[in-house]
Amino acid sequence: YEAVFYDTIRNQIVAVKEAVPSDETADAFVGEVTTLVPGTVGTQHRQKMEDLVFPSRADGFEGAAVTYCEGDRSRRYLFLLCEGNFCENNDDGGGGVVKVYVAEGDSVEWGYLGTMLLPTTLMWKDYSGMDVRGDLIALVSQTSSRFWIGYLQWYVHPPTDT
Repeated sequence: YEAVFYDTIRNQIVAVKEAVPSDETADAFVGEVTTLVPGTVGTQHRQKMEDLVFPSRADGFEGAAVTYCEGDRSRRYLFLLCEGNFCENNDDGGGGVVKVYVAEGDSVEWGYLGTMLLPTTLMWKDYSGMDVRGDLIALVSQTSSRFWIGYLQWYVHPPTDT
């Protein structure tokens, strides 16, 4: 496992595996998220994040965080930080990526929402950890020995009539 955090709203512990073998091919790896509910022996939910395939077992998700939009606790957002630039074994810098997932209500299933590209001015060789609190995001790099704090801009889309 590469990251673990406690969701205080849902009373759940979420652990993230960097990369595990994909069901599709022997040389493809995907991140895996395991959700545990404290006080319920053996209750867990594992989910492979199949929207992204990593080139090796050592180049997957490295950091994770969960947050809620202010005033809306029915929808939670999972941020998964890719270790390598462009989610690959690439240490050129300027290509940091965070994959964003969403879960509705009491669901432990995370649906892929989108990709957040980090500022290209972060010329880091890798990314090793993150946290999100409200509209703040903090990142660290072990190899580049750097720390960065930024702001998230939340976009709320009004419902559409169909």
